[in-house]
Amino acid sequence: PITSMDFSPDSAFLVTGSEDPSVSLWRMSDGLQQKVYYDHRDTVTGVAFHSSLLEWISISADGKVIHWNVAGRDAYIITEPGISVAVSPRDATVVVGYPSSVVFYDWGELKAFFSFPVDQPPQRLEFSHDGVYLASSRFVWHIDEEKQIYTFDYPQSGVAFSADGRVLAIGETFIDMTNGLSLSTLVLGEDVPTTKGFHSIALTKDASLFAWGDATQLSLWGLPEDFTPPEPA
Repeated sequence: PITSMDFSPDSAFLVTGSEDPSVSLWRMSDGLQQKVYYDHRDTVTGVAFHSSLLEWISISADGKVIHWNVAGRDAYIITEPGISVAVSPRDATVVVGYPSSVVFYDWGELKAFFSFPVDQPPQRLEFSHDGVYLASSRFVWHIDEEKQIYTFDYPQSGVAFSADGRVLAIGETFIDMTNGLSLSTLVLGEDVPTTKGFHSIALTKDASLFAWGDATQLSLWGLPEDFTPPEPA
């Protein structure tokens, strides 16, 4: 099964990670698999493209963090098993979530230059579109100020920022980024899995539509009638 995926900056390619454990590059124009890489030795837990280049990062339960280009592996390091990965849209900093820490690496040689501790493993990490904030379902970290600005107690789930950075979705809950408080929560039917099953979520640019997916289904929702995005700062 596919465990993670990410589109290239121009949306021409998709990279996927799998349990088998392989990393595959797919061409979107015809849906064909272009390359398959087998450098990992355990489940690939995360993949993420560079913000402007046809290069990507993969992490695995084998502890490898690998920097790829189309030709193959460019650089790699051995760490403890990685859980989640994100790449900054601002400077291509690689951020990997581990059981007890979040570590920042430079893109080229994967040298660690910063880290902070976490109480629980971050199952998902997500940058805001301007690269100022890094979020999981448990915290929001301010990149420039190098500090945690909000702490949450939501179940582990997918996270997503609206394009303008004013709204953060954690599972089915929507957070006002100006104060860290809940704006609204979707009321889901009994046939919908709990937040713990939300592996991936996404918001449209204006935060009017909400998509989520788990291991078995993909669903698109309109936001609640009482949902009002915060005013721009």
